[in-house]
Amino acid sequence: MTNQFVSDIHIQNQLKQVKLILDSELQLGDRYLNGSLDYVKASTGKMLRPTFLLVGATFGTIKNEKELLNLATAIEVLHTATLIHDDIIDEAKLRRGKESIQSKYSKEYAVYMGDFLLSRCFMMLSNLDIDRESAVNISKAVNKVCIGEMKQNVMRYDVNITPAIYFRIIARKTAALFALSLGTGASFADVDKTISKKLARIGYHIGMTFQMVDDLLDFEGESGVVGKEVRSDIIRGNYSLPLIYALQSSNRIELV
Repeated sequence: MTNQFVSDIHIQNQLKQVKLILDSELQLGDRYLNGSLDYVKASTGKMLRPTFLLVGATFGTIKNEKELLNLATAIEVLHTATLIHDDIIDEAKLRRGKESIQSKYSKEYAVYMGDFLLSRCFMMLSNLDIDRESAVNISKAVNKVCIGEMKQNVMRYDVNITPAIYFRIIARKTAALFALSLGTGASFADVDKTISKKLARIGYHIGMTFQMVDDLLDFEGESGVVGKEVRSDIIRGNYSLPLIYALQSSNRIELV
C-alpha cells in the first residue's frame, strides 16, 4: 500500500504494518463474517488519519513502536466505523469506487458492522499503554463526530443554514478526527503539550479544508474519479458552502 501524501519511507513502512495489524484484528471465527470484514479491509482508502498520527509521533521519541502502530490501527478502525454509519444514513451506493457495505450486505448488517468496528476500536485501545488524557481525547473526538452528524441531520433541507453552522458541523464530523490523530501521535511520543496542541490545531485546519474540498467535489467531481456518488449531498438536503452562499445571494428566492 502506498500513500501519495507521505514520502517518508519509514512512515510508508509503518503504514504497511498498520495494514497487517488491521488484517489480524478484523478476523472472526466465521466464514461469512470474515468475508464481509475482508471486503471492508479491501476498501480502505489512503489511511490519512493513521498517517497523521504517525507523522505527529515523529516530533518526539517513540519508546514502543508496536503500541504506536496499534494506536494508529485503532484510529483507522474508528474512522471506518463512522464511514459505514454515514453510508447508512446517506443510503450511499458507493464508497471509494466500490459498493458500500449497506448496499452490498443490507442496512441492518451495516449497522452491526459499524457497531462492531467501534467496539473493536475500544478493545484495541484498552490494551494500549496510553495516558488518561489521550484516552479522554479519543472519547471526546467520537462524541464530537456524533454531535456533528446529528446536527447535520437536523439541518437537512434547511434553507436558513449559515456558513457558521456549516463550519461547526464539519469541525465536529471531520476535523475532530484529524486533530485527534496528529495531536495524539505527538502526545504518545512525549512531545511537549504546547507543541502537541499546536499540532492538533494544524490537524483541525487540515480536516476543515479536507471536508470543504470534498463538498466541492460533490458539485464538480465525477463519480468514477471521486469514488462515490456526486451531486448527492444537495439531493439529501445536506447543504455545503456553494449552496449556502447562493441561498444568501440576491437570487435566493429563485433558488428556493
